[in-house]
Amino acid sequence: MTQSGQPIRPLTFSRLPNGEAGIGECIIKELVNQYGSPLYVMDQKTIITNCQEYTNGLAKYYPQFKLMYAGKANLTIGLLDLLASKGIGVDVVSGGELYTALQSQMNPENITFHGNNKSIEELQLAIDHQVTIVLDNFQELEASIQISKNSKILTIISPSKRYYHVSKIITTEAGIYRNWFQDFYLVIGSEKDGKWGVKMYLNPMVNLIWIGVMLMIYSGLLGIRRK
Repeated sequence: MTQSGQPIRPLTFSRLPNGEAGIGECIIKELVNQYGSPLYVMDQKTIITNCQEYTNGLAKYYPQFKLMYAGKANLTIGLLDLLASKGIGVDVVSGGELYTALQSQMNPENITFHGNNKSIEELQLAIDHQVTIVLDNFQELEASIQISKNSKILTIISPSKRYYHVSKIITTEAGIYRNWFQDFYLVIGSEKDGKWGVKMYLNPMVNLIWIGVMLMIYSGLLGIRRK
């Protein structure tokens, strides 16, 4: 409903003399009979007009703007093709949405990939098609690195860098993988030309230190008991 109390309708909405409603050159009743109800009908002229109004308004004050459509609202290939023809991009938040967008005429450069808890497969799909990936938090850079042995995945560890605005301090959080024989550390290094380095450290037989500590404690308790 508008502020005047009038219903919001597509630009091509009309009433026939017999009282039936139509959109564009289609009769709504006939569409329902053919496709069933509930039925979601999109009016191309309304979509194009709205796109032009947004584009013209932003261009007036923000010449370097980039208009993005929220894919979660309604993501269909036909709609994306129409938006792409008007120079509008799309924002997606899952691997399924990203895959759908890539099947359309949308330029991958006009696709942004939001959302947390992205899988490695989803990130790789975005990277392969040069899709822009949006970080959830600009205060933290986190990597997801897969550790494998003989083609078998052992684990995924996530080293990170964190920036604290108040103290102006950058901290590094190591990603750690442990087993009985060694500790494996991964640390995010420095950035150069848009690429980040990763430092790897391997500390073998670390558990022997703890075994030695336990033996020292045991021998001390044993000595006290004998006294």
